[in-house]
Order: sequence, then C-alpha cells, then structure tokens
Amino acid sequence: MISAHSSADVCSRCTQRLKFSASSVAKTRAKLVQISNNVEQTEKTIRVSETGEELLDIVDTYSWVD
Repeated sequence: MISAHSSADVCSRCTQRLKFSASSVAKTRAKLVQISNNVEQTEKTIRVSETGEELLDIVDTYSWVD
C-alpha cells in the first residue's frame, strides 16, 4: 500500500527517483546534441562536396605557392 507524505517529508524513494530521472534527462540531452552535431557536420561535408566552387576555394587556400 502506498502511503502519502507531506512535502516537508523527504521520502528517499522519491529523491532517488528524481535523481535518476534528472540523470536520464541529462544523458538524453547530451546524446541528442551529439547526434545533431554529427548530422550538421555531415550536411556541411556534403554541401562542400556537391558545390565545386566551395571545394576549389578550400583547395586554393591550402595549395603551395611557387
């Protein structure tokens, strides 16, 4: 049977549950940020590869000058 408790009463089960869910949320957010960064990086690579101009600019910037 579940017993009710007042907000002043700190239930260890409740605090453990809150810590767990906060940790899960933080991990999920970090994972989503990582995924979105990977997607963004992939899109930039594809865009640069598809447009010859941007690709040439990059090559010219790093080419040797005789």
